[in-house]
Amino acid sequence: HTLGRLADTYLRTLHAKGEVPDAAPEDPSQIHISTTFRIECEEKTTADRKKALSAVAQERNSLIHKMLMKFDPNDFSSCQELAEKLDAQFELIKPQHQELIADYQTYKDLIQEFSRHVQSDEFLSDDYAVAESET
Repeated sequence: HTLGRLADTYLRTLHAKGEVPDAAPEDPSQIHISTTFRIECEEKTTADRKKALSAVAQERNSLIHKMLMKFDPNDFSSCQELAEKLDAQFELIKPQHQELIADYQTYKDLIQEFSRHVQSDEFLSDDYAVAESET
């Protein structure tokens, strides 16, 4: 997959609107738990994120298809110029990278909490079932 396609898939999956598709098991007699992680936000926020991730993909394409084509590893000034461009490029993509890491960490934390809850004594206890039915 290209970086642009990955960014598009990320946005369509995590920033999706509407119903979550049913993930029923093939064999309904088997125990099954599924999760879905979505980020709810304003359409403008999603559009801004799409624009920013598109810029990251463009920067990556610029690196691969332009900067490296002109790069001469035997020329000090070429190395210095590329290093400066890479530093500038890093500053442009750093906020998007940090947001993706934060999204991943949030998902990971939620899954760990869910796992702890499922493994707890209260998950299948009668008291839990009664407490849930009262809410």
